[in-house]
Amino acid sequence: MSEAAPQATDSRSSEDTCKALEVLRLLWGDEYTFGYDPDRGFWVIKDGRIGSLLTADAPEELARLLEEAEGTGW
Repeated sequence: MSEAAPQATDSRSSEDTCKALEVLRLLWGDEYTFGYDPDRGFWVIKDGRIGSLLTADAPEELARLLEEAEGTGW
């Protein structure tokens, strides 16, 4: 899955979306692939495994879900 190009949402500009993705990448590293698309919101997959998809409306929510999933073998 290639990274989706950030697009502006109703409450978040394209620049804010890009910055949020950059922060997620800096915090979580190369083990994860982050992206955004208007239908799913923010998303992350682990090690390129499509079955490991997590999605959230906001980057903060995605980070919380990722923290919760880390210890589960997700």
